Amino acid sequence: MSPRRYSTQKRQESFAGTRRAIVEAAKSLHAERGVLATSWQDIAERAAISPVTVYRHFRSLTELIPACAQSFVESVRPITEDEALAAFAELASASQRLERLVRDDCACYRRGRGWFHAAMRESDLIPELGLVVSSQQQTLRTLIRAALDDDAPEQLVSALVAVIDFPFWYSLVEAGVPEEAAPNVVLTICLDLLARYLCQPSSVLGRS
Repeated sequence: MSPRRYSTQKRQESFAGTRRAIVEAAKSLHAERGVLATSWQDIAERAAISPVTVYRHFRSLTELIPACAQSFVESVRPITEDEALAAFAELASASQRLERLVRDDCACYRRGRGWFHAAMRESDLIPELGLVVSSQQQTLRTLIRAALDDDAPEQLVSALVAVIDFPFWYSLVEAGVPEEAAPNVVLTICLDLLARYLCQPSSVLGRS
């Protein structure tokens, strides 16, 4: 390898490493105190670099939030649409598919509780966060539809989105429900909703 190519590679690695440090610092601060309460100076101090360096990499929240969201998704590993569809194909009933979705989502919420909460709390105030939250909710709606029968009413889908989405899980945990017990609470409500809208007893839907 020529000295020039080696030098270029080292610069690229250094640039990528600094960028990762900024994103990790921003994510942790956003989870701790919120996005609006976090300054570029705060991020610089947490990442042990200068504010000028932070600004060179990210000039605004328009650039920083998507980078944080991508890093967050990579760290909490939510079930993807393809993974969910593959898992659903092996499950015979809507109740089983909903259970798989609920347990996967709640596990994801546990892993990313802080940043999830910051994003939801300020999504109405910061357009970039609003886009992240809207995308997450649309994916959830798509997966719920995939878990149900084709003729499931929109009212049922909307109700299930509200129950399975992060804010309801978070409210349960904040009210004192242990994180490990929250999925069972969410699932019970989902199966009751499914039984109500389909006019079938819960036992028929696979609930013990």
